Amino acid sequence: MPRIATWHTAVDVALLAAGPPEVAGFSAQPGVTWLRNGTSTGRTGLTYRPTGADSGRKITARVTYPPLLTFFLTQGGGGASGASIIPGAWTTDAVAISKIKRKVRSSVPRKIKQGNRPDAWVTVTAGQSFVAGVVQVKIGKLRPTRAALRSGFVKVKLPKLKPGTYKITTKYLGSSTYRAVTVTKKVRVIK
Repeated sequence: MPRIATWHTAVDVALLAAGPPEVAGFSAQPGVTWLRNGTSTGRTGLTYRPTGADSGRKITARVTYPPLLTFFLTQGGGGASGASIIPGAWTTDAVAISKIKRKVRSSVPRKIKQGNRPDAWVTVTAGQSFVAGVVQVKIGKLRPTRAALRSGFVKVKLPKLKPGTYKITTKYLGSSTYRAVTVTKKVRVIK
């Protein structure tokens, strides 16, 4: 059965940990395909490390044994007892992966003096991990600015603004692993 202690712990197939036996010089290494809610993740092997795409999903492992191994056991003198050594394909119990909350934090001054260009600091996290990717910062109706995150952080220089109240929308544009997330703040520019 697979087991998982935390998000960052590899899922292990405990029954396979002892290592594969050899029959007639061929390894009895099983084939393991990892499934997310019953659909292949595209990954194989004895261990699996969950990603953001697994958030809120169930992970199982489909285990199969080489047909050549079964042939050697049944045809090479193993007979019926040899065939019983090799189990048919089977699927492990599911491991539910907790939902990972993605957070975008934007730190900007609430008040900006006209003519100043303060920095907006943006942080993007998923659980305890910092996220890579691109953020977009849009102020009112002005053209948005894009910037690449480095270790989950990025600094964006705000433009000079006329007096008034502005809505600053900071959006993490998402990736193959994480969906987009948006946070909105207001800033007031004073004379």
